[in-house]
Amino acid sequence: MTLPPNIDIIDNVDTHMDYMLNAYIPEVSKIDISTGYFNVEGYAQIRKTLEPYIKSGHPLRLLLGTDALRPGQRSFETYKKKLTNNGKLDDDASNDVSMSADLDGKLDVTKMDNVASLMNLVRNNNVEVRMGDGRFNHSKCYIVSTDKGGAAFVGSSNLTYGGLHKNMELNAGLYGKNGVESTEKWFEKAWDGSNNWKDELVKMLRESKYGEPGEPFDVYLKVLYEMHRPRLEAENINFQNNVKLAKFQRKAVGTCLAIIDQMGGAILADSTGLGKTNTGLEVTIQKMLKGGRALLVAPRQILDTMWDIELAKLRFRIDTVGTEELGRADFDRFDEFADTDFIIVDESQRFRSKETGRRDNLMKIISTGKKKQVLLLSATPVNNTIMDLYYQISLITGGDDTKFADSVYIHNLHKHFTSSAKVDGLKVGLGKIEDLLHTIMVRRTRSHIMTVDGGDEIDGRPIKFPEQKYKKIEYAMPHDFFKDLAEKTQGLTMAPYSVEYYNNLLSPKEQEAQRNLGGLQKYSLFKRFESSIVAATKSLERRISMYEHFLALVKKDRIVPATEINDVLRAAKQVKPATEKNQLEYIKRELDNLSIPLDKNKYKQEQMETDLEADIKTLYEMQSMINRLEKDNKLDAIIKALKSDGIGKRKALIFTEFTDTAEYIGGKLDKLGRVEVISGKNDDKTRKDVIQRFAPDANPPSASNRNHVEENPVDILVSTEILSEGQNMQDCNYVLNYDLPWNPMRIVQRDGRVNRLNSTYEYVDARACFPSKGLDDILKFTSKIAGKIDTANKVVGLDMELLGEMPNEKQYGVVQGRIKALSSSDEKGKEAMEAIQRDSDAMPTMSPFNELRQLMNNISIEYMDKLTMGRRSGKKGEERTILAYLAERTIKKNNEEKIDRNVHLVEFLPGKKARVATNRSEMLSYMKCEPNEPSMPLGDVRKSFHKLVELDKEAVEAIHGLNVGAARTNRALHEKSAKSGKTMSDLRRIIDRSNNEPVSADKQDEAYALLQSDRMLAREKALSKVLSEYTKDGDYKKMIDGILDAGVSVVVEEENVPKGKAKLKLIGAMFISGEKKPANGKVKRPEKPLA
Repeated sequence: MTLPPNIDIIDNVDTHMDYMLNAYIPEVSKIDISTGYFNVEGYAQIRKTLEPYIKSGHPLRLLLGTDALRPGQRSFETYKKKLTNNGKLDDDASNDVSMSADLDGKLDVTKMDNVASLMNLVRNNNVEVRMGDGRFNHSKCYIVSTDKGGAAFVGSSNLTYGGLHKNMELNAGLYGKNGVESTEKWFEKAWDGSNNWKDELVKMLRESKYGEPGEPFDVYLKVLYEMHRPRLEAENINFQNNVKLAKFQRKAVGTCLAIIDQMGGAILADSTGLGKTNTGLEVTIQKMLKGGRALLVAPRQILDTMWDIELAKLRFRIDTVGTEELGRADFDRFDEFADTDFIIVDESQRFRSKETGRRDNLMKIISTGKKKQVLLLSATPVNNTIMDLYYQISLITGGDDTKFADSVYIHNLHKHFTSSAKVDGLKVGLGKIEDLLHTIMVRRTRSHIMTVDGGDEIDGRPIKFPEQKYKKIEYAMPHDFFKDLAEKTQGLTMAPYSVEYYNNLLSPKEQEAQRNLGGLQKYSLFKRFESSIVAATKSLERRISMYEHFLALVKKDRIVPATEINDVLRAAKQVKPATEKNQLEYIKRELDNLSIPLDKNKYKQEQMETDLEADIKTLYEMQSMINRLEKDNKLDAIIKALKSDGIGKRKALIFTEFTDTAEYIGGKLDKLGRVEVISGKNDDKTRKDVIQRFAPDANPPSASNRNHVEENPVDILVSTEILSEGQNMQDCNYVLNYDLPWNPMRIVQRDGRVNRLNSTYEYVDARACFPSKGLDDILKFTSKIAGKIDTANKVVGLDMELLGEMPNEKQYGVVQGRIKALSSSDEKGKEAMEAIQRDSDAMPTMSPFNELRQLMNNISIEYMDKLTMGRRSGKKGEERTILAYLAERTIKKNNEEKIDRNVHLVEFLPGKKARVATNRSEMLSYMKCEPNEPSMPLGDVRKSFHKLVELDKEAVEAIHGLNVGAARTNRALHEKSAKSGKTMSDLRRIIDRSNNEPVSADKQDEAYALLQSDRMLAREKALSKVLSEYTKDGDYKKMIDGILDAGVSVVVEEENVPKGKAKLKLIGAMFISGEKKPANGKVKRPEKPLA
């Protein structure tokens, strides 16, 4: 080949640098190159001449600048996009790109070939690669020489595509022996001061997405890491503690704040005793420090004895509303919280039912005024069914069932939950919503802290949790006592509670359902019989009094409608002091007020009177049975156990459901120590005082109150359920459950009052009481009651506030099994306690994120961060290929832009098209690898890469085909997918079709705008009523006014608007072989390579 003429200036305009190098390389015997930047595209410009040069055994020395391989530079594709239509470069395009940025570009078979070529070339013994001594190397020179001379090109061109071909550069050509020798002299000096980087360059090329397949565990780890990188960063955000926190609590604060900012709300569901109050308090304070206004919703006793005290210590003041206050029919404080930015709901499981007034009022607060962020706190967000979770999460979504369409592909939240609830088993149902839970929930258990987090500490002291010890306490009752009581209770008609049973206009099926409604009262009455003699006696006295009052009304030809009975029963629960006597007096008074003339043509008055008289007779017989008991064997057994367990010298916390029982046993234990009783009768001040005197370490008194607390300690505290939630009592390590554990979950909640973070005890004693005989009779009776109540609920529907914790028929089998296990032996009882605890931890805690956290006990973030994006690997498993993508898009809201980040997993099954996985946890389970997982061969490297390029193209089309980001702005989809959107759609349709209606256009437009706002989804009940009334009377003006009334204080805000398609970046690809284990357990190896 003839060398070109000596050209003094090479500027990539008249003459290109790659042209000069390709002309000289075949003619020379030695090449030395110094370059600030170096990439594959630069190598590709001279590959055709450099490959044969190296193959001939000639030497190449490559001196790289310290930034030549560094990450963070623009990819080559981004660089090329900066070219204008006329082929010129704008200012920003003139920068060169590093090797790492170049290797981070779009998948391309040609580049893969170039990477393979460069890797093979560098591996040759006649190729040396070095990097400068740490100073920034900005030099660029290309020395191509022979013994007789050659040339040296010195100037601005890096060994990159831009430097060799596209950029306007300025390079001088030095020719002949003198020019080459002077440049070589400089090069030798720079070379001697550099370090060997050959292995590092080969490693970078080999481990790039264009290089060789990686280890399956590294690919899996990189996917896990990129999927949860924002959450890891959130865990470690820097903030000044206002509350004393353990490390795991600090992490939860950061994570909750990040989830709240992204999703509008979060659920903190750490298990009992892990300090959710402190964590939630710190989250609230961090929100307030940014200028926000907060509202705290919690049961009144928790507000008074915990939250108010902690807030006072920190001198923070926030608005508060008691959960009980929200349940009142006359609650009307909505406008008071219109400017609230943040709502924290403690014990959020109390809002798990749609059919409660408290939830309706909280939803109205959430939708009034400013858009609000919500944090829910609950150790037991699921009580009976996963629908419990749906109704709590809807406090965060405001009723918008499309809220998670983009993040976890759930286009209809209500439909997704209802279908998931139909599967057998709570854990299976939870598995169906696992991705959603991982997105919106923070949940840790004790074992999680000790294993996933590798332990923790607070104030420099390692965290430890007490061991749980369990014993049953048995008491004897007369032969067939509970059996006879059960039969008599079963025979009661409970006529006052099932008035509509006597309605002639109802069908036999509806009448029977109404009769079964009395089962709730039978269940409640029988629980009192088991609780204590005093509770049973007083309950029967009051019940007889109420029955006789009701009978007198009927005989006066008056009756109380069933709908009013339910309202009276609900309102009676709010009577203060909350005793059964006060409640029954209230009921009798309201019965008089609400009674109406009895329609003898409609109701079977004679049968009602007969049933009432029969019930009264039975109640008197039951009263006689109890009065014949000579002594209280249950109380005697309890006192004996307390003495044996050393109570008096140690503290004891005793729980019962009933105030009568609490007062009764409280008065019988004074010989064992100083006793106090807490129930609904106590005012807030008294309750707070008793708690501090019983547990002063966990609830430190003020300086002015310290002497009083120290001089009046409490040894034994007897309490109703009022203290079973949210209280810190870890000064004590002994909990006794006086009543039969009708809801075994309650034992765990009560145990959690003392078995808590910061307990200094090695163990906690749990005790439960059972009759030595008659338990089967009790369970048989209550099982029948559960079945009848369940039937009634399905036919007529029951108010969940009246149902309380009554399990349905399907759930009762599990409850019975747990009760029997607790009563069988101490060993089986302890196992049952552990099983109940696991049930309370039913939400999946070993999420992909927590698995990553556990891996991080042995693997650093730096290692994961350096793992290459886009790498491929193969492993054994069920045949499929999974590609993981990082998707980033700009979201604009109220003229502000932010980056929305998500990860998509795309699955390829044999013979099937790409499918974007809607259950990422399931897909990750297929990808999951152990650190030493063997890799499966992918066959020919080029073919496997070519296959990956094809799959990548199809996967990207599938992801973009989802129209990610459009789901929440597509109103038609919203109306189809959101359960409550149908009501709003129907109302809008009526307005659209209206013609010359007697309503101003402005009012119609205002109503229509409200119906277009997701904020109105929280007013679903009110809108449904408006639509129902319009359907009946056709009053258009009334309908418009109803919509405006329902939308009072609702502020219509701009939606999140996505800008353009998401930018997708391949994280990794896993080719999973079709190997399956047959019945004999032997694995059959695939006949063909995976790719």
